[in-house]
Amino acid sequence: MSNAQLMAVVEVDKEDRIICQRDGCRHSVYKRIHIVRENGRFTVLGSECFKLLYGSYDTGAVPVYGSSAGQLLTDAERQLLAENTERFIAMLEVQRLQLEHARALDLRARQEEQREREEAARIIRGASDALRDEERNAQSPALENCRRQYPGLNLATPGWQGLVYLEKLRILREGRGNRFTQPRTESSLF
Repeated sequence: MSNAQLMAVVEVDKEDRIICQRDGCRHSVYKRIHIVRENGRFTVLGSECFKLLYGSYDTGAVPVYGSSAGQLLTDAERQLLAENTERFIAMLEVQRLQLEHARALDLRARQEEQREREEAARIIRGASDALRDEERNAQSPALENCRRQYPGLNLATPGWQGLVYLEKLRILREGRGNRFTQPRTESSLF
């Protein structure tokens, strides 16, 4: 496209056609209207005139605004394009900047949420590790207390493992100062 730049590809309703601005053309166009800036001047072209002047779309010409599919314009946008192409392009730039800003805000929000999730997971992992360590550390004293209270019992059998577990919970409650568990209820077993 030499020093020309494809700014946008748009379309309008068939009854609101725009005149192609290629010298000698003057056809009305409504689908795939190409807006080109060349040497600081804007030109509105139909797709055939665009191909004639700048080659096939297959050469990789991508518009600055929008896509090569052609965005359907509202009546106000069509009128602005017909009356002042430069202002129309300025409006597209504002829309692009707003969209870019919204995407950046969305990305930042998603990144912040991800950081918060990772931090929460780290805290939970740390708390879980600490609780497992506390339980492991309470197991031996619980076994010792049960052996003293109930000499001769085989505390490894399923029926008596619950007794060791209750003693372990009692030790954990006392060690935590009742911060994480319900207050101890008296049992006839103790």
